Amino acid sequence: MSAVADEVIKIIANRFGVDEATITHETDIMNDLGADSLDIAELLIEFEEKLSVSIDESEVQSLTTAGDIIAYVEKFSNKDQTDPK
Repeated sequence: MSAVADEVIKIIANRFGVDEATITHETDIMNDLGADSLDIAELLIEFEEKLSVSIDESEVQSLTTAGDIIAYVEKFSNKDQTDPK
């Protein structure tokens, strides 16, 4: 598993008080972990702060599973590394 995946899973597990081993790419944040819209908002803010990413508001609806979030953060990170500054 990538470092990004490890960190995303750690953040999710800590936020919802579950064992990291129970979080898979298929884990649905709302349906499997019982998150509500406030939980999702707080979780995304935590990702932005801890992983130094900016999550576009238009993308939030599509980030329903741990795997969706991991893919989004990895995509952002890869783009960030290849963009000249």
